[in-house]
Amino acid sequence: MDFSEFGLADNLVYGSRRIFERRLRILEETQKLIVDQGFEKFRMRELCKRAEVAPHTIYKAFGSRERLIALAIRHQFESFATNHPLKYPRRSLQGALERVIIGHATMLSMKEYVKAVTSIYFSLTVDEDLRDAVGYNVVLTLLPWAKRLQQQGYLRDGVTAEDLVEQIIRLKFTVSLEWSRMEISDEIFLEKKVLAVLSSAAGLTDGEGYERINLYLTDFLGQRKIFDEFRDEVSQKAIGTAKRKDASVQRAAVN
Repeated sequence: MDFSEFGLADNLVYGSRRIFERRLRILEETQKLIVDQGFEKFRMRELCKRAEVAPHTIYKAFGSRERLIALAIRHQFESFATNHPLKYPRRSLQGALERVIIGHATMLSMKEYVKAVTSIYFSLTVDEDLRDAVGYNVVLTLLPWAKRLQQQGYLRDGVTAEDLVEQIIRLKFTVSLEWSRMEISDEIFLEKKVLAVLSSAAGLTDGEGYERINLYLTDFLGQRKIFDEFRDEVSQKAIGTAKRKDASVQRAAVN
């Protein structure tokens, strides 16, 4: 996937602060409308009413309905990445798993949004660029790690970093669909996402890369000593970060 054409810089970096804020407001109202009405019932007229702008303003800024929705989804994911400082580097297995675990907690608080995004992924009529955009969170989370595996020569012959990420995207959206339909619990939802990452990577790697991934996979399917300790570690760090942010907000409000 190449998201360079979706670059938010083209739409949000603008000389006028007023125009910047208006475009940001449009993206945020788009996110809310996706939750409230879903993709199929998304109407530009309602968005114009909520964002308090004329239709030509939206089309001039974003080009089309599909591109606007794609940008709004990407903006949501980039906001998450910006607001959640993490311990482990993106290019490591621990970094990939940390982002899955922390991202899971966020998804639990925005179930309707996840449901709407999942419906876009499985739609038979959706624009291909928009389908790519809904998978952007997985790309943002896992592609740096997958590229490192490729650079180190740990991917099997004929397999690229993008192949690995695409495989995980397909599995994760299947799991998201099950969760959106309330067919699995929140805990099983996380377990299946972690398994999608580890099993896909184990199947497409070899050498030392495979050995390390298989160590985590074997533990996850067995006693879960490594995984549970790791999950507790990154979860505690996330809680500490959230508390510090809340305290900072409270101090700012007092001042």
